[in-house]
Amino acid sequence: MRTTIRLLYALAIAIFFVITVGFGTFTFYPGPERPTYPEQLQFPKAQPVAAAPTPDAQAEAAQQKFYEDQQAFESAERVHGGGVMLVAAATALIAIAVGLAASSLLDVLRAGVMLGGLLTAIWGVIYASSVNAASRPMIFVSTLTVLILLSVLSTERARHWLGRTMRLGVGDDLLH
Repeated sequence: MRTTIRLLYALAIAIFFVITVGFGTFTFYPGPERPTYPEQLQFPKAQPVAAAPTPDAQAEAAQQKFYEDQQAFESAERVHGGGVMLVAAATALIAIAVGLAASSLLDVLRAGVMLGGLLTAIWGVIYASSVNAASRPMIFVSTLTVLILLSVLSTERARHWLGRTMRLGVGDDLLH
């Protein structure tokens, strides 16, 4: 039971770490502003079907400007997604290094910070792939890596080693 509580504390630390990195990233590195659709191109709600408006030069110019603004926004959003991924990766590496270098007296904190670093890296890849379709293979590779690591950790020998290394205990309820 004691090992389960320690594991839950480590998981809570990891989740709070990821949330803090996410909110901090969007606070100090906000994304680009999405352009608004021109009001003159929006159709009124009570317009009769028979009266189809003919586009004028001003409406076409507004449509072209919106299209250009949308293209600029999508380009800036891809750059922003890459920047967020780099910030998340750097923070994750620092967290994992701090977790590995921390004193053995901080066992739950060590495990939580290292798990938080791993989850932060995964969050950064997921965010970057949501704004840039070209980075979606990274999601596949990172998910496959995590699944392979979880399958390796599911063996009895690995659970025993992890319990001793993270000083969480070697009870039967570890990672169940």
